[in-house]
Amino acid sequence: MSVPNQETLVKYLNPMRHAILHARALAWQKKSHEEIADLLDAIHNVPEMLIKWESCDENFLKEKLESYDRKWAKGEGFSIKKVLESNQ
Repeated sequence: MSVPNQETLVKYLNPMRHAILHARALAWQKKSHEEIADLLDAIHNVPEMLIKWESCDENFLKEKLESYDRKWAKGEGFSIKKVLESNQ
């Protein structure tokens, strides 16, 4: 088992943290269950892929994270892609 360097960990754990916080806010606001499910679906593979970094398909990982944005990120709303890019 190998893990990525600290820069890569921050790159992917920070969007995960923001996504969890956003999902919690949506739940407290009693917002769309579908949006919460899509957001958690986008991030649920991150820990395992970071633990198995040597076999991780980074393009697949980014695609999963950005899948949420295509459906839900509108205007100035929450965007996993923006958080991901702010760490690069």
